[in-house]
Amino acid sequence: MKPKYMLLIGAMIMLALCGYFFNSSAPNPLKPSNLPITRTKPQSAQISSTVSGESQIETPATLAVAEPSESLPLALTVAKLTLPLAFADTGENPDLRQTVVRDLQMVYGHLNGHEIVNAGVMPPVMVKGVAVIPTKLINYTGAGRYFPKVIDGEIGYVGNIDGSETLLITAKVISAYREAMDRRSAQPAAYEKIYQFIDDLNLLATKPISDPSQMFVLDPTMANQNSQLEQISPQVFVQQFGGQQYRAPSLLEIIDGAQISDQYKGRLIAKLYVHTESGLKDNMPPIIFDRGQWKFLIVSPPT
Repeated sequence: MKPKYMLLIGAMIMLALCGYFFNSSAPNPLKPSNLPITRTKPQSAQISSTVSGESQIETPATLAVAEPSESLPLALTVAKLTLPLAFADTGENPDLRQTVVRDLQMVYGHLNGHEIVNAGVMPPVMVKGVAVIPTKLINYTGAGRYFPKVIDGEIGYVGNIDGSETLLITAKVISAYREAMDRRSAQPAAYEKIYQFIDDLNLLATKPISDPSQMFVLDPTMANQNSQLEQISPQVFVQQFGGQQYRAPSLLEIIDGAQISDQYKGRLIAKLYVHTESGLKDNMPPIIFDRGQWKFLIVSPPT
């Protein structure tokens, strides 16, 4: 087999192993054995005292811009179940609330079912000075349950506000998004370009990359692969990376590289997702913002 094909195939195997860097949660059933469980079939929209209906928010594979100008209702729609959102008292910033709504819709919107359990004994969430006690927990189900680790276990708690069951956005979730927005403010160009990068990948079949070697960053442990990397043709790159429908990471999954290694401190690294017929996959390599562009990061497999 020619070296350039060996590199691409080998790289895809190694890159698929890179997901451990991010520790995103996959299956997390949230089904306490001592609590009554109400199961709903996919596309069900029934929950007492809850306004539900057809989703009015599409979850695109890519977003043309990081923050569209139009405002969205403060609600989350998953599997035709729409719940209004209530933010803990630390989430008073309107821009933050819109960011959270858009991001959560992207993270959860493709899932096609849910389960409802008793929330058990949970601390109250202060909303407009009122202590709201979570009474239920919604576990969103379906293929592609990849949730940012920093908010895993925080989304899904429901409390009653003014007679309506409402999804509670806790102070921990708000804090995580505030930090993510601070990172975005520090490097706005990088966040704008990540969406263009994903659009370019989705258009590979019609707009091939002229120099695929510029789409990769080699970890120092992989420096001996540089010569082979330079031999990758546009055709081979399209064969390996084209034909996919890529999706942007959550804002919470664009992180400072220091969380991976000190050598990447100050450089943004993110996950990348692929839409499939069965749902969503995270079997793609991480991407890194390098010299003004997003690129695939190739690292050695863990030992």
